[in-house]
Amino acid sequence: MMDKQIIAKGEYKHYQIDNFISVKQYIFLRQGGKKCLTMRYSNSLGHKVNGFKFLLVQIDAKGNVISKKKVKINNVVFYNNSDYTCNKGIIVDEKCVDFKVQMLCVYSDRYRYKLKNDKVALYYVPHQRWSYEEDTSAKDNSFVVVSKKKVKTPMVRLIAFAVVIAMVILVLSPIITFYTDRITTNLKRMLKTSIEKKAAKKAANKAAATAAVETSDILDDVTYEEDD
Repeated sequence: MMDKQIIAKGEYKHYQIDNFISVKQYIFLRQGGKKCLTMRYSNSLGHKVNGFKFLLVQIDAKGNVISKKKVKINNVVFYNNSDYTCNKGIIVDEKCVDFKVQMLCVYSDRYRYKLKNDKVALYYVPHQRWSYEEDTSAKDNSFVVVSKKKVKTPMVRLIAFAVVIAMVILVLSPIITFYTDRITTNLKRMLKTSIEKKAAKKAANKAAATAAVETSDILDDVTYEEDD
C-alpha cells in the first residue's frame, strides 16, 4: 500500500443546512503523488440514505475559486444520526487549501431529497418499467358478423364481397394515410431518440471513466479524530 502523507485536517466550518446530509470533518492528504480530500459526513435527515450528490468548490489560499465539480457517492448504507466516511479520496488541485460543499440531492430508497433555496424538497421516483397482468377471464369482445341469409349463387356472393372490400378501402383510405404518416413520424422519432440515447450513454461512460481516474486509492487506514 502506498504511503499517505496527511497535509491538514479539521472541522468543516462553512454554512450548512440543518436536518440534511452535512460535512463534519475533513482531511487533506497526499497519496501516490496526488493531493486528495476525504470527508466524514453526518446524517440528520431522519431516514436511511443510499447515496448523495454534492457540488465541491475548491478554494485557493487567496480565497479564489479554483474549480467546481459534482461528486456522487452511491451504494452506501448511511443510517440516520450516524456518520459515514467514504473509503476513496477526491483528487483536488495542488493549490486547493479550502473547500465548500453544496449538497444537491440525497437518495433514500424510492425518494429523493433535493435542496432548493435552503429548503428540502421531496420527490418520489417511480420504477422506470411498469407491467400489468391481462385479465384472461374476460369475455371475448371481438365483433362477429353473422349472415342471416345464405346466398345460393357463388358469383353474386363474390361480387358482393368485392363491393364490400372496395367500399371499406374507400372509407378507410384517409385513415390509412393518416396512420401511415403517424407511424412514419414515430419511427423517425424513435430512431432519433435511439441515436441520442447511444450518444448520451457514450458520454456518460466517458464521464464515469474520467470520474474513476479522479479518485485516489483505498484509504482504509485514514482515521478521523473522535469527538470529545
